[in-house]
Amino acid sequence: MKNAFFVSALFLIAMLCGCKGYEPAMTGEAAIEAVLAEGQQYFAEGFDEWQSWSVRRAEFQTIELEMLLDKKYNGTKYVWHVVFQNDDGTRSVQFVVKDDNQKILRGWDSMDTVVDYKEKPEAEYGYTAEDVIIRAVLYEELQIERQRYSRDFENKHVYVYLDHYGAYNEERLRDLDGKRNGEFVIPVLEWTMFWGKKNIPLGKQAWRVTFCNQEEHEDWCVDRRVIIGYDLKVYGYEDTSW
Repeated sequence: MKNAFFVSALFLIAMLCGCKGYEPAMTGEAAIEAVLAEGQQYFAEGFDEWQSWSVRRAEFQTIELEMLLDKKYNGTKYVWHVVFQNDDGTRSVQFVVKDDNQKILRGWDSMDTVVDYKEKPEAEYGYTAEDVIIRAVLYEELQIERQRYSRDFENKHVYVYLDHYGAYNEERLRDLDGKRNGEFVIPVLEWTMFWGKKNIPLGKQAWRVTFCNQEEHEDWCVDRRVIIGYDLKVYGYEDTSW
């Protein structure tokens, strides 16, 4: 009885205080309009038919962005996932729009997006490749804010690979400041007999999201690659220059 009274009292206090959760700063229609105004810069100039596609939707998403190396940047992000799709469903363009300022973070074309399961996926993840790409886009935005990259839209191809993460990949992992995984102290995930503390769950499936400026090339250092774990935690970015 006391517990019921206590819960009722808390509810009443919350009502009186006007406490409530986050409310989107913009509507789905506003997100779509923002995309129509600025979205073409993400695609080839010759491809603008997406602007006339009638199938349009905007989904508001609250994302708890959790990072393995850059833990001080963990936090809640509010974005709109905007999708334009042709009538027969064979092609779509998608965008990530920040809710607070109607800023488009990135757009991508399904024709320039490859999803490849190099390893057999685990039975159920409960999320899609788009969920992974959105988190990679948010991490890329942090890289831009940290002046790791300039804001350009040349990297218009997106490759999403599901693979097992190994020791070689761990060596290439960097944080937002370009530091390697072992150059600073971070919470550990497991111990190994010979190497002591290990920070990366080696052997687990991980997503590699690569923003690439062209389909085939040899200058890999121009790519931007974000590594995301099977649990949607962002590991960091992978140094593609070696």
